[in-house]
Amino acid sequence: MTQVYLVFTTNHFPFLTRIVVLPIFAGSLILFLPHRGNRVIHLYTICISMLELLLTTYAFCYHFQSDHPLIQLVEDYKWIALLDFHWRLGIDGLSIGPILLTGFITTLATLAAWPVTRDSQLFHFLMLAMYSGQIGLFYSRDLLFFFLMWELELIPVYLLVSLWGGKKRLYSAIKFIL
Repeated sequence: MTQVYLVFTTNHFPFLTRIVVLPIFAGSLILFLPHRGNRVIHLYTICISMLELLLTTYAFCYHFQSDHPLIQLVEDYKWIALLDFHWRLGIDGLSIGPILLTGFITTLATLAAWPVTRDSQLFHFLMLAMYSGQIGLFYSRDLLFFFLMWELELIPVYLLVSLWGGKKRLYSAIKFIL
């Protein structure tokens, strides 16, 4: 018996892949910025977070059809051909809310992180890596890809809590992982 999956795509431009990859790529460029102070790195991270939120909002407003019940803006690339792994992304009506909320909260958290001065390059890289993992989680349409995005999100959160957390930060970070 064959199974048929109906998928609705409006456009062949890889919006979702670019939205997932942008924060981690931009975060890796932080390591090359001159460390003359916290201000440049912080403004760079805020700009990337806002750009990401604007790209996501643009994709939803102009390329997502809310009256269509199927998965939209689907991207499916063969990733590791030997093991038949795919890079599958898509949006349905349930994922819109968490994606926009993630973008909004991450942008607010980046704005609130202004007082962070110790290892600010690492902090802001981890913030953008976490952002990329969280967005990838909500776009994923493949179990392996979901797991990889979960781990990409989990490791930066652990490091953020354990390095910049409060009084019981190591205890909290270990509890978070468990």
